[in-house]
Amino acid sequence: DKVCPTGWHVPTQSEYVELTEYLRSESNTTIFDAGSKLKEAGTTHWRVPNSLANNDSGFTALPGGLRLDNNGFIGKDRLASLWLSTGETQTSARGIRLELDSRAAGTSIGSKVLGRSIRCIKD
Repeated sequence: DKVCPTGWHVPTQSEYVELTEYLRSESNTTIFDAGSKLKEAGTTHWRVPNSLANNDSGFTALPGGLRLDNNGFIGKDRLASLWLSTGETQTSARGIRLELDSRAAGTSIGSKVLGRSIRCIKD
């Protein structure tokens, strides 16, 4: 069930909170501005206008969208949805949510049957 290579892991919610708090504190902005610093700037992958993204962190979040339980997709050019390893219940877990033209960097709870992207971090 390991999705990351040896020496890497899917981040926990607390690791994600630590990242967004760091991004907020380094520029004395609100936590809602962390999303701008995480998203790829420009419109190569994100839908126009994507004007609130600057990728100051170098994280370069891409809009992979979300795979639905019927194998359809939504948000492929306007939503970055990534799994966190923090589970909620047997059937749901937390994820990171970054949206087009939003500075927010939030989390959401989703069914484990949904498909989100994975960003592994080094142990």
